[in-house]
Amino acid sequence: MKRLLVFLFLIIIFLFLIFINNYFCNKDTAKTNNFLNNDQDINNLYTISNNGKIYKNGRNLLIKDDNTVGEIELNEELKNVSPIDIFLSEDANYLYLAIRSYRNENKSNLDKGKVVVYDINTNQSFDLFKKLSYTLNGFLHWATYKDNKMLILREDINENKSLIYIDLLNNSYSIINLPYKYVTSVDFIGDNFSCNCYDELLKKNILTVINSNGNILKRVNVKNLGTTYIFKASDNGNNILFSTGNTPQGLILYNFELDKEYTIIPPESKKDELEFLIYSAWKNNDTIYIYEMLSKDVKNERKYNLREENINLYIQDE
Repeated sequence: MKRLLVFLFLIIIFLFLIFINNYFCNKDTAKTNNFLNNDQDINNLYTISNNGKIYKNGRNLLIKDDNTVGEIELNEELKNVSPIDIFLSEDANYLYLAIRSYRNENKSNLDKGKVVVYDINTNQSFDLFKKLSYTLNGFLHWATYKDNKMLILREDINENKSLIYIDLLNNSYSIINLPYKYVTSVDFIGDNFSCNCYDELLKKNILTVINSNGNILKRVNVKNLGTTYIFKASDNGNNILFSTGNTPQGLILYNFELDKEYTIIPPESKKDELEFLIYSAWKNNDTIYIYEMLSKDVKNERKYNLREENINLYIQDE
C-alpha cells in the first residue's frame, strides 16, 4: 500500500511539474507574440533582413516575418553582434550572424571571426566555417547575404584581402582574390560583386565591380564614397546605397545607369534631430528602409523612427 501511495505521489509531482513548465512556456510565448505583434514598439527593433523584422529583447533576438514568429537566445559571444551582420534566410528558417575580427598588435584576434547559423525552428546553432571544413587563417572584416549565398571579406596575415563566396545550399565555397589591397565593404550586385576599394594612386575610394574571377568589370569615381557602415546594392543591380560622413552619417544613393549620386540623408544632418543612422536596406528595387535614432526629447528619452523611402522621388527631383 505504501508503495502505491508513493507511486501515486510521484505521478502527481510529475504532472504538477509538467503543468508548471507548460504554464511558464505558454506565458513566455504569449509575451513574445504580444511583443512581436506590437509594431509600434519601435525601440526594440534591431534590424530588418529579407523584409523580416528582428527585435532585440535583452539577450534574445525575436524574429517576425509574414509567416514566422521565432525567438533565439544569444550566448556571450554573440550578444553584441551588429545589426548589419545579421541575416535572415528567405524562408525565415535560418538566421546568420557574422562575428567580425580585426588585426591587433599581437594578432590575438587571428581566426576569431566566424559565422554562426541558427535554426530558428529548433534553436540549435552551428559554426558555418567548421561545417564547410574551412579555416579562416585571417580576419573577418565584412559579411553580406543574398539568396542563400554569403560573401565574406577576409584579410590574411599579410594584409591581403580576398572574398569567401559561400553557397549555403550546396555547402561549398570558393576564394576570390581582390585586385585592391584596401577594401572596406562588399556586396552582391547581380551575378557579380561590388567593392568599396581604396585606390592608392588616386588617394580615394573607388566603387569597383568585379566578377567571380576577381577581374574588374567597372570602376566608378563616386564623390561621397568613403568609409561605409552601410553598403547595399539593389537586387536589379541598378543602384548602390551607402552611408557617408561622420556621426550622424548621411545616406547616399548612386545610380549606375545615370552615373549620378542622390542624397537621401545629408551627411551630419540635423534634420529631425537625427542622432544616428542605425540601419538601411532595400525593401525592393524601388523602396528602402531607414531606421534611425533621433535626439532625446523633452523628457530626455530616446526616439526611434522607421520609415520607407521611394528612391524614384529623389531621382526625379534631379
